[in-house]
Formats: sequence, C-alpha cells, structure tokens
Amino acid sequence: MDKLNHIMKSPHPKINKKTFLHLIIILLTVLLNACTDSPNTIYFESFDNPNLPENFFVEGSNKVGIKDGRLWMDASPEVDGERGVGTIWLNQEFSGDLKVEFDVKIIESKGDKNNINFFFLYSDTTGKPIYASTHLRKTGSYSSYKNLNGYIFTYLAGGNPDSARFRFRNCPGFNLLQENFAYHCIKKRVYHIEIAKISNRLTFAVDGKTYIDYTETSNNPIHSKGIMGFRTYSTELWWDNFKITKL
Repeated sequence: MDKLNHIMKSPHPKINKKTFLHLIIILLTVLLNACTDSPNTIYFESFDNPNLPENFFVEGSNKVGIKDGRLWMDASPEVDGERGVGTIWLNQEFSGDLKVEFDVKIIESKGDKNNINFFFLYSDTTGKPIYASTHLRKTGSYSSYKNLNGYIFTYLAGGNPDSARFRFRNCPGFNLLQENFAYHCIKKRVYHIEIAKISNRLTFAVDGKTYIDYTETSNNPIHSKGIMGFRTYSTELWWDNFKITKL
C-alpha cells in the first residue's frame, strides 16, 4: 500500500502500462488479503510458492507439484506405468463446524471421467495420525480409504460431462448417503467448491448452488475432527485458493 500511496500522491503521476499493471497487482493483493484475513479463517493456501507446502503429502500418482501458482496432479491412467489415481493430504487436523472452499479446473481426463473428490475430516480408526499409515496406501487405491473415518464428496462426469454426478459417502463402510445428478463437470472450466459442516448437517455446493444437503442421523458417529485430502481418478487437474473457515 505504501507504493500505491506514493504513486497516487505524486503531483503529476505518470501512469504507463508497466505502472498500471503494477497498481493492479497491488490492489488485487490488498483485496485478497482482505478476503483471507477474516478472524474466522483458520487456514488459507494459494500455492504461490514453487514447492509443495511442507504440510502436504501424496499417495498414488507422483505427478504432483505446483504449476503457475496452483496445486497440480496428473492421475491419468498408466502414465509411465503409474496407476491413474492420487490423493494429496493436508497434514493438519481440523475440528468442529467448518467450511472448506477451493477452486478447481480439469485439464484433461481420459473417457471424460472428470473426477473431483474430496476427503473431509478423515482420521484413522486406531487413533494414530493418517500420516503414520501412509505406507499402506502407497498406490492410492480407493479401497484403502474405505475403512478409515471420514466423509467422501465426489463430483464427476463419469463419461457424460454435460450431466454431473454428486455422491456423498460416510466411512468406514463406504456408505452412500446421498446422490444427485445435476449441473455439469467439464474440462477447461474453473469451478468453485464449498463444503460445509454444521453439527450433523453436511453440504456440498458448486458455483454457489448446493447439490448435496444431508443431515446425518443413522450411520456412523458424526466425524467431528480429522484432516483434509484432495483426490482424483483418471484425471489431470489443478486446485487453488484452498480456504478453511470456522463456522
């Protein structure tokens, strides 16, 4: 802001193209900080550094990194002998009533799988940290996550990008609690995802509209704490602006 004030207070400010672009960057930074510095924001990651943040770890595809300021994964099937699955965990425990937000864009997906999954409030049934058993999930096989504690939100095309499928599951047991067919899930488009938990009510929204709205009453005990994980299958995509808010 000091640079901005100096330029604007100059008696005859010269605003060339380079200066104008610099001003835009400063203003965007100020606005971003205003949005993310809310007292209720308990975590924010914009992936602006070139390396994967220290508190993230990966299972499955090792084609993971930071590209153009975004968290990127290529979980295309059989790429260089790899399986087409992958999970990126944030190794930090959260609890209580929360809202998770992020942007996501599908780059490519063989067979239009267009798969966007999220592991919400995941924990080990033994009480040990998830990271302690990561060696058991080295391949990222989906079945290796079904006997842990947590919720799974799935948003995908499943071969028909013009009609998306939403699924909400509770683990252990991989119980399907709610399913919805609506909206779309297409390549080359940025989607904004919001996941919220208030008491025993959980919701999943895309671009401001809610597609999963479920009140948990009869399955596993409510998962009230755990870690978060990005997950995909047969898809290359990126995530950005990962924000967690206390509700």
